[in-house]
Amino acid sequence: MDKNFLLALRCLFFSVAFIPLVLIFPQQKDAPKEKTETNTSVTESEIEIKKPDVIFKENIQLEVGTAANASNFILAVKNGELSADFLLDTSSVGKKTDKIPVKCENGEIVYYTFLYTVTDTVAPRISVPATFLARKDKPVNLLSGVKVSDNSGEKITPVITGNYSFSLPGTYTVTYTATDSSGNSGSATAVLTVIEYNVKGMRTPDSINTSNYHLPYAVTVYREYNTVVVYSPDEFGYYTVPVKVFICSCGKEENTPIGTFYTSNKYRWGRLVGGVYGQYSTRIVGGILFHSVPYFEQNPGSLEYLLYNNLGTKDSLGCVRLAVADCKWIYDNCPSKMAVTITLEPVPEDITRPEAIKIPEDSPNRGWDPTDPDPNNPWRKQ
Repeated sequence: MDKNFLLALRCLFFSVAFIPLVLIFPQQKDAPKEKTETNTSVTESEIEIKKPDVIFKENIQLEVGTAANASNFILAVKNGELSADFLLDTSSVGKKTDKIPVKCENGEIVYYTFLYTVTDTVAPRISVPATFLARKDKPVNLLSGVKVSDNSGEKITPVITGNYSFSLPGTYTVTYTATDSSGNSGSATAVLTVIEYNVKGMRTPDSINTSNYHLPYAVTVYREYNTVVVYSPDEFGYYTVPVKVFICSCGKEENTPIGTFYTSNKYRWGRLVGGVYGQYSTRIVGGILFHSVPYFEQNPGSLEYLLYNNLGTKDSLGCVRLAVADCKWIYDNCPSKMAVTITLEPVPEDITRPEAIKIPEDSPNRGWDPTDPDPNNPWRKQ
């Protein structure tokens, strides 16, 4: 066969064998797609929230100890609002940092740093007594009654200066200066007067004075002289002014103790050693009391009159016996914790010791103390 014919026949065979399948098995057409709307909404978290803009005052300075709210120093808050207000810390000097809560528009809380400086420019204030009075060679506490206050709250002790002397009578100016930790200083002055003042004899210890003892009276018992003196304070605060002088009987065996003591309990009738009783008793120390001359019973008409006639001599078992009027005065007028000094010193020469009263042994009224204010006292009817 002609070669060209064979070649043509081969080409035809391959053409038929490879007819596209789409012609033999036609493809089905796609179903038409439904038209949908695109959802363009977003969640709240996808919205861009503007951060609040807080505008503070510049160069904020506060005085120590003052009260100030944080909001006082905010000029404006944009895109939000202040969530809470509070007092700034001005308790001490220095640079301070606080965080201020601001609520965003979506309710979220964010914090902004707030800077301020606390300073101290105020001097301490000093309050002093106008005058101090002192006896020669008896220094007084020049800080007594002096008060210092400062806005910082510091405890400041003032420095005392001045050309003064407790050994030389005269009038002096005393200056007080108080300086706080920031270097602020305040000052005040007082007048100190030193006087030549000689108190005769031993009265009460100098340790008992109105700077540390605040009762109206202090008592001294002159044991060897069987005398009791009640003192009130003088212009220097020492208990040297005699108010009352009583005859007494101290311990006959010198068992009335020496020293300074402070009274405690009181008894309208006190039971004494030996089963007897004392009127208007005031305890000095331990078993030592001020009380009347003993009575056989709790009856103001049962007085041991022989012992009464011994007033002014050492005759007790250690207590300090007194006439009823005298121990009643102590009972009524001298509060508990009153200072009682029992001494061997003599009675000061400018103090007059009273005479003791004697009861006649044959008197029908001898069972009564003549000084007893009891309305039934027969001595009062004579």
